[in-house]
Amino acid sequence: MDGNADLPLDEGALTSYVGQCADLEGITGCFTAAVFKYRCSCSETHDRPCHIVRHLAAFNEVLFSARMQLREIPGARGQLALVSVADSGMHLPEPQDFHSELGASLMHRLLKFHQCIAALSVTPFHFEKCASLLCDVLPYSRLKKLRLQFWRSPIRESICATIASLTSLEELECSFFGVCCAEFPTALAALVRTSPSLVVLGLRGTSMEEHATNNLLSCLMQSGILKELTDRGSLIPETCREELRKYLMFAPSLTSFTFTADSEKTETAVLEGILYNKTLSKVVITTFTGGIESIQLVARIIGENTVISSLVVLSIYEDVSVIHNAAYDTWLEALGKNEALQELSIPYQIWNPQQWIRFHDILSSKHHLKKVYVFSDSTNHNLLTHVCHTLEDSGVHDKVSCGVYFAEHNIDLLKCKMFSGLFLVGDVHEHVKTAALLQLPECGHVTSLVLEIPRGNLAVSSALAEFVQSTSVLRKLEVSTGLADDFDFSDEWWRVIVESLARNNSIKELAFYVDSMSDRDVESIADAVNASRNIRKLTFGDSTVTSLRAFVSRLSLGITDNHTLLDIVLEGRLDQGWPDASKKVFAIYEATRRNMGLLAAAAAFTKTTELDRYSSAALERICKLHAELLEDLAELADVSAAEIGGLARGHLKRTASLDEYMRITGVVKERVGCHPRGDGHMQLDDLNEDCWELVRRYLLLDDVEEAVALTEFR
Repeated sequence: MDGNADLPLDEGALTSYVGQCADLEGITGCFTAAVFKYRCSCSETHDRPCHIVRHLAAFNEVLFSARMQLREIPGARGQLALVSVADSGMHLPEPQDFHSELGASLMHRLLKFHQCIAALSVTPFHFEKCASLLCDVLPYSRLKKLRLQFWRSPIRESICATIASLTSLEELECSFFGVCCAEFPTALAALVRTSPSLVVLGLRGTSMEEHATNNLLSCLMQSGILKELTDRGSLIPETCREELRKYLMFAPSLTSFTFTADSEKTETAVLEGILYNKTLSKVVITTFTGGIESIQLVARIIGENTVISSLVVLSIYEDVSVIHNAAYDTWLEALGKNEALQELSIPYQIWNPQQWIRFHDILSSKHHLKKVYVFSDSTNHNLLTHVCHTLEDSGVHDKVSCGVYFAEHNIDLLKCKMFSGLFLVGDVHEHVKTAALLQLPECGHVTSLVLEIPRGNLAVSSALAEFVQSTSVLRKLEVSTGLADDFDFSDEWWRVIVESLARNNSIKELAFYVDSMSDRDVESIADAVNASRNIRKLTFGDSTVTSLRAFVSRLSLGITDNHTLLDIVLEGRLDQGWPDASKKVFAIYEATRRNMGLLAAAAAFTKTTELDRYSSAALERICKLHAELLEDLAELADVSAAEIGGLARGHLKRTASLDEYMRITGVVKERVGCHPRGDGHMQLDDLNEDCWELVRRYLLLDDVEEAVALTEFR
């Protein structure tokens, strides 16, 4: 009998169950039909995570119909994030109403009663489906991080009213398009005034109301807490530029500021504020207007500000003319005086060849300037060639990175070691692609490759396959299939690519964007991914419904046996009816969540000297069962790959003895002691260290079931 049969189905809104805790007792999962038990409040303590971390798969099965997923937060000792899976680019059929309502009800209960939910990510899907639910429950939450995305609809006043109550927030990110309601900056100002912990604020959108924006900037200056601020888009009105300048000039705690220039006047005000700021260490200008006054202000910042250690200019609106080159010359003069910058990122177009020669002289004398990123493109190949040769010949190339090489008509810069990526997409001719791929085995500096292959092109695919199966340095590979040059071709071109993946041990991130492929061809990719132990992130996009369905079906069959795939992005539309399509997608998402969750839990071991069962058990599983994840653990825990093995063994050694094993698993409080037996037979506490060590080899900390004290809702 279906455990959900007695639930009323006449309610259309996702919020119809938010006040009915009983509706969550005894229901069955929509995919596995397993009985879902939810009767308890948060059981998190200072030394033990909430019991739900052991049952995330069951929780996520119910949440999936509401397009949400629970995940462990890396290194946070049992803290969880409730994140949207509705913005991944995968379009699924709508679930039945009662499944959606149950998912929304569980989301409501988790946010209201579980302090272990520390982060929440909400997309337009959820604002359209359950805005009133979110408004009702958010004031009860204890969130530390909140991400709100408004794409297709404006920010609601009710959501704005809720923001002001989230005083436990440490990080807030809001993205929206269109005109912002007047209540939003007012709500932010109220939050800034009352929050004792808000240190990161990210805003992206357009046109906040003038008076409320000025008030927000005034509150930010008075709070003295905020450390990182991001302002993208034309969010702050030009009429508020004076207040913005004052805030940036006198901000008492701000250390990182990222902004996109929407007008020269606003940009000038921002740069004037940064010039006199005494706390900022990192400044990122995502888009620079390139006006003469702004160029001169940046020169003054470089020459006069003694605090900023990282300056990033990602791109420039205007083409760089001879007049602009003369203005950018002031940056060279300022760099000669600067003693604070450690990292500098600039577009290559800002200087002419003679100026780049001067730059390499300056760079060679600046020992504190450790890294320079020069952003390249394909618009001025002659200048880029000169820049690369100048920097390489001067011997400062080890301090410079040019990122991706956008090849077009030739590959004469392919062996330049300042490039770490190769881009072969668009109008690049077949013979250029083939020649580049054949040279790549000699280019150990190239760790990422983006390639478009016309369907059926055996020359390019064979060159790619030869490189993929021989390389030990390639970390990222993105392949897209373009239109076929000839429609009469065999499947050999695709087979060699897939077979090369099976022989590769270096690729960590793999992306395929295909169109009009056969089911057999896309299934072969799924098989290669499931068999791989080095691929950590997979992106698969398919504009064809039938082949996407074949890929998802095939990948879902073996995904539970893959313990090394940590992230997946699926793009496209599935036409299967609910729950068939969603069941398979859920299996894929949940497997990667499980794998990443193991790393997230283990990463906490470096942050405490105490023995914590949850993180120690995860670390033990990685060391004993999935040692290939140690490199990923090192990156997540911010430890060198050379150190992670020794640190892990040293930590787990503290769980090796009989008493320690029994104590950390909760079997005993202090030490193992057994009542004497009348027959004199050996008991557990009679084992010497050598005997116990042999037994311990076959035991995991997770082999002892964890007892949890459960408390009912009151």
